[in-house]
Amino acid sequence: MTSKCRGFIAPTKQLMIEALQKQGFFLVGDLPLGTTIRIRRGMFVVRFP
Repeated sequence: MTSKCRGFIAPTKQLMIEALQKQGFFLVGDLPLGTTIRIRRGMFVVRFP
């Protein structure tokens, strides 16, 4: 994961998956506890603790 990255916004599910993979997450179990994934206004919002 890049330093100081607290989250990101992706317009599609595929772009969200690609962004997570670029940061080293390949499975849901790889995500840190407290990570939230929400859909807001048609965009995927991922926030890390």
